[in-house]
Amino acid sequence: MGARLVTTTRLECARPATPIFASSFSTAGAQTRDTDPDATDRAGNVGLSLRNAAYGASYSYTSVGKNYRAALGFVRRRDILQHGGSTIYSPIFEKGPFRQIRFRSSGSYISGQDGEKQWWQVSPNISFQLPRRNQFSVNGSRQFERSTQSFLIRPDAEISAGDYTYSRFALRGIMEAGRRFFSSTSINRGAFFHGTRWHVTGSVGFRPSKNLTIEGRTSYSKMDLPIDNGAFSATTASLDILASVIRKSFAKALIQYDNFSRDLRANVRIEWIHTRGSHLFLVFNTSYHLTESHEDLFNPNRECRVVARN
Repeated sequence: MGARLVTTTRLECARPATPIFASSFSTAGAQTRDTDPDATDRAGNVGLSLRNAAYGASYSYTSVGKNYRAALGFVRRRDILQHGGSTIYSPIFEKGPFRQIRFRSSGSYISGQDGEKQWWQVSPNISFQLPRRNQFSVNGSRQFERSTQSFLIRPDAEISAGDYTYSRFALRGIMEAGRRFFSSTSINRGAFFHGTRWHVTGSVGFRPSKNLTIEGRTSYSKMDLPIDNGAFSATTASLDILASVIRKSFAKALIQYDNFSRDLRANVRIEWIHTRGSHLFLVFNTSYHLTESHEDLFNPNRECRVVARN
């Protein structure tokens, strides 16, 4: 194989929001050059946002070439032309049960560089802010997705290539996270690849002091798809612990389990800011597999690293 040379150039600029009228404009572009002419391509984005106290609107345009390969960074998908926009109306009330009501509608349309439709989505949303910054919202969405090849949604369940259009509806409530006890919950139901999907999430948090926060989360999804092995459920549970002893030292632990892998994982990170701009990390990872009767016993894999960043 011959040597390849890839160079990427970027141009970014933004106009920050002003105190009177919150407007902003941003643009970015990149071009990848390769010794193979067929692998040379470009990508770019432009966005405009206008907002005042009650009204707002935004628009963005993104183009990513079919052969674009970023040397650094992450590109979610290539070969796209994407138009996106949103409108917002959020009046504030001095009296009544709500402090603010926010009406938001957003949409996005994606085609290939050849103009062929790939994906679109329209999402209306209304949220209500209650006293003490509690809030709940009602969300809806209508989505089209074109799959050009089949894929596995789980090891024994395959989604066929084709066009899929489906709608979803969701309710969400949030208790302000600054309290001693706080929580959130959401319920989502709708169609999913010619089938149906339920998705429920919830979290409960406890802050006994300003130096310690404990939060538990759980997520449950139930799928019913018209394919072989298309009826299944997935559950994930996790526990977050954030602690600080002194102002320059923090410790965070994440413990998580899911019923698909049946792995119980733990990640513990200790951070010390010894000088401004320099951090020292101590990271500990461990994983335990909960075996079934037909499986070999799993030997837990542990890893310990010390990382210094200046």
